[in-house]
Amino acid sequence: MVNNHLYIFGAGSSKDFGFPLGNEFFEKAHILSASPQEKTKSIRHIERNLKAVEKILRSIFHNLPDEHEHWPNFEELFSLLHALKSKGELNITENDIKKFVALIFHTLSACHFMFLDVNGIKKFSYYKDFISNILKNAKENPSFINLNYDYLLDAAIEEVVNDNSLNAIPQNYKIDLYNVSNCEKITQGRYILIKPHGSLKIAKCNKCEIFFYVRDTFVPRIDNKRTPCPKCNESITYSHLIPPTYFKNVPTLIDAHEIIKLVSNAHKITIIGYSFPPYDIEMKYLIFRGLFKNKKDVLFKIIDFDEDNDVEKVRNKYKFLQLFTRKKMLFNTEGFLMYLKHVNS
Repeated sequence: MVNNHLYIFGAGSSKDFGFPLGNEFFEKAHILSASPQEKTKSIRHIERNLKAVEKILRSIFHNLPDEHEHWPNFEELFSLLHALKSKGELNITENDIKKFVALIFHTLSACHFMFLDVNGIKKFSYYKDFISNILKNAKENPSFINLNYDYLLDAAIEEVVNDNSLNAIPQNYKIDLYNVSNCEKITQGRYILIKPHGSLKIAKCNKCEIFFYVRDTFVPRIDNKRTPCPKCNESITYSHLIPPTYFKNVPTLIDAHEIIKLVSNAHKITIIGYSFPPYDIEMKYLIFRGLFKNKKDVLFKIIDFDEDNDVEKVRNKYKFLQLFTRKKMLFNTEGFLMYLKHVNS
């Protein structure tokens, strides 16, 4: 019997690789913008957009702290502003919203390029080996829900499926992947990668029912772009970046029912650095709906970080999941990078 194994990635899975958590984002942007080193184009974008965002926030909030480290979680703040704007209760423009989106993108882009040093490449090798072991495991049918704003998971999967050692992948898997730059099929899809929000690197053609990689220059925007399907040439709408909103009302690649289906069919669910934050209420609701439909005793594995290695403290964050299974939940509190080092050794 092949087990369906669902992996849910949150911001905690990227922290060890140089990307900030939601409550660290503005401080990270400030540190980058104030760097004494020669300012790259991306850093200048951060500096300019951070000043613009601060001006907008100070026009809204009477007591915004001077220190960026004390500013609210950027996802919670963005979600709140977007909800107020959609209700007509906040007088900010689409251009103001785009400044937030641009700040998100350029900050995370700078983190990505800073990660590409010798130490970062070594860390990424652990990440890639982890994904490789998942995709090579013939006893499990893997799928991924990625809730991050970086491309680490995308890059790891892409490198693994292009590796010659995976030429023997069976031909009856679910999703075909195409490279839009040369219209060549990358592989027969063994996995499902869903990105309900965050950064996007893939688009979907509903007519051909294929997913394909989109590679072009990023232009910060909240609206969508279009690209031709590499198979039928039909114009496909996609977004480079879907910012956090309470109800995910910016168009995404996937239908909510696909998330519910993945969760309801799962035998195992591994949650990496994602604690179902209150500003992500829609995602929590979709996963709950899937678990409610799941009649199997799901095996949950939680990979999180606690500086005191206090398993009980972490267990309390996820105790609601215990309502859906009689199996004992497994916890690792060392953080994702330490977990990768141990599991790959």
